[in-house]
Amino acid sequence: MFLHIGGNEVISAKDIVGFFAIKQFLKSKDNLILYKQMTANNKVSKYTDKKSRSILLLKNGEYVESCISVSTLAKRLDEEKIINSLPKWSEI
Repeated sequence: MFLHIGGNEVISAKDIVGFFAIKQFLKSKDNLILYKQMTANNKVSKYTDKKSRSILLLKNGEYVESCISVSTLAKRLDEEKIINSLPKWSEI
């Protein structure tokens, strides 16, 4: 299952550890320090020029900024779970 994160980018849902509203994420002093370090080490990716609304933490330790809100990302993951839980045509 893949998650569309904005622009022309998709990420495997299996690679996502979590996703957070970027405003709330950066309010924490510790998160802000980590974010600045990760940005300096090119560990933060952004695939669109639109304003970032969320940030995703991946299993490989990298962050990806997204212009898609956390609620929309969550809905997209739920929709995929529903679709994948449906019986396959060959099983009907």
